[in-house]
Amino acid sequence: MKNNSTFTKYLTVLFFLAIFQTHNIASAQQTLINVGGWNAYVHLPWDYNANPTTKYPTIIFFPGLGEVGTTASKVVQNGPGAFINQGWNGNVLIGTDSVKFIVISLQPSSAWPAESNVKPKFQALKSLYRIDDTKMHLTCLPMGVWAPTTFATGNPT
Repeated sequence: MKNNSTFTKYLTVLFFLAIFQTHNIASAQQTLINVGGWNAYVHLPWDYNANPTTKYPTIIFFPGLGEVGTTASKVVQNGPGAFINQGWNGNVLIGTDSVKFIVISLQPSSAWPAESNVKPKFQALKSLYRIDDTKMHLTCLPMGVWAPTTFATGNPT
């Protein structure tokens, strides 16, 4: 009976260590940076550093009203950043090809940013990372649609 109890305790400790390690690995897949006063979590493809001339397709996510501000952890509560935290590697299977994306969760410091505030953030990100201009994909939650729409239409308000 004593051996069974020790074995059960050992398995329980291993189980919790495995969960802890899995969480840390997933969280480590993103790096928090500051882009002109806005928080951004950036996930780079696994082969990014090994291919210094390759430009990558990029997903840029804008959060909803509840995630806007300066609390960085809020920007990865939903959207692609949340999926990265849950273990997604940022790859998408298209036919038989695996496409590797740079995934950026960009957090405006206040709601409804004007195009004049969004454009410099994109320019800064493109100077920091090898983003393929022809394969930039913008996604968002409801309030977040404001930022990519004003950027795409060139609407300064």
